[in-house]
Amino acid sequence: MTPHASEYANARAPAYLICDCDGVLIDSESVALRALIRTLGPHVPHLSSAALEEVLEPRLGMNTMALLTELQSSIGFHLSDTQLAGVLADVEHDCATQSQPVPGIANLLAALPQPKAVASNSSRPRIEASLRRAGLLDVFGPHIYSANETPRPKPAPDVYLAACAGLGASPAQCLVIEDSDTGVRAARAAGLTVFGFAGVAHVPAVATQRLLAAGARHVFTDMRALADALTSTLATPA
Repeated sequence: MTPHASEYANARAPAYLICDCDGVLIDSESVALRALIRTLGPHVPHLSSAALEEVLEPRLGMNTMALLTELQSSIGFHLSDTQLAGVLADVEHDCATQSQPVPGIANLLAALPQPKAVASNSSRPRIEASLRRAGLLDVFGPHIYSANETPRPKPAPDVYLAACAGLGASPAQCLVIEDSDTGVRAARAAGLTVFGFAGVAHVPAVATQRLLAAGARHVFTDMRALADALTSTLATPA
């Protein structure tokens, strides 16, 4: 379901905007996917690159450590602590140095005067490096929240609750933009309204269905179109 400007005409403007980082602000999930396939491939020789991509892609919204732990159990392989650290370091490095901003995100953020936060399953160094590379770091000021600094990663609500607390906001005052079903479930568990973004997904139609099933109120695929649609309702704080 793609939202149009008319759908927002009578909506109450949220006072705060909270964004996931990877896949919403930064087009990094394709970078992470390539890094994971490259580094995990030798450990799962029974899987082709295509088969490995198929099991990785639905999990890209997860914390990378949680993803690797689940993957070892589900497809039957083992990484030593040294190997695990190597995979994590490769993913962090590639995402921090190769990722690009999602098309249209800078204009969207510039058009909205609301206080903004980032709430991500990624580590703080990776978030900050990616945002700095994209020229977006100053947009969020001190309001960068990593699930690594909360008791539980998404799909638990902890990082979104931390973002609300940091902003001094109630969940009802906030709008979240998420690209993964893991993130949508986390935001919904925190009591937040969520719009899903499928614009950088490998298969947008499949991603759209996952996001809606997880509880997203709307799903859209073009950040530039959303900027125009949201400006009319978000330009004036509630």
